[in-house]
Amino acid sequence: MMSCRLGFSYITQVRAHKYCLALGYTLTDARGVVDCLNQLMSGSVIAVVILGWLLLTGIATTKVLIAIVSPFLAATFVFGDTCKTLFEGIIFAFVKHPFDVGDRCIIDGIEMEVKRMNILTTIFLNMSSGEETFYPNSVLATKPIVNLKGEPDPSDSVELNLDCATKKLKIDALKDKIRHFLDDSDHAPKYESPSHIMVKEIGSGIKMDVGFKHSMSILDVTHAQCLEKKKKQRSEFLLHVKQFLEDLQIKIALA
Repeated sequence: MMSCRLGFSYITQVRAHKYCLALGYTLTDARGVVDCLNQLMSGSVIAVVILGWLLLTGIATTKVLIAIVSPFLAATFVFGDTCKTLFEGIIFAFVKHPFDVGDRCIIDGIEMEVKRMNILTTIFLNMSSGEETFYPNSVLATKPIVNLKGEPDPSDSVELNLDCATKKLKIDALKDKIRHFLDDSDHAPKYESPSHIMVKEIGSGIKMDVGFKHSMSILDVTHAQCLEKKKKQRSEFLLHVKQFLEDLQIKIALA
């Protein structure tokens, strides 16, 4: 009972730590977006104040106003698309806000992790290739986005297709070796107790399914790190299972 409570407390602390780190990254990026927006608003306010001051003092005659406004009108034709993109980026970042830094999203059928958010662009990390992808926020605003959030599923399973001539005694011995390996204190930080070890089907071979969970540490902050660790631990588990099969002289049925 005590070990269960400690395990639950540890998992809670890990999730809280990851959440705080992701929140910290989000706040840092949000602060950068707010600073950029603050500079734009400050520039606009200063321009309005100067124009108002010229009107109140009588310096701004019709000719002066035309001379001041004309460059701005010309700029709207030149930078109209840029202003539109900037406005759409602001709306996307502050109003829609479909994700935060560290969230897993599916965009155009590709699973990616949000790495950084800016006022004009968002940087994603491709989960399969590890490449960074830059998306303009104005483009993201027009795309369907699936936010998966949370941590990757720690559950895993391995299916073994044993030779049909394998005796029950050897199958039971294999189950005990796998269970002992996953429960061993030396491997406790990597794996949790197996959820199931069972024979699923008997045909051309004996199909045995092993279900277990991977343990994630506090250092595994991003989704990419969690997936990489999960792959390594699965590979290590398979190598140990191979050794168990060789020790017990159990053959694998060929498909």
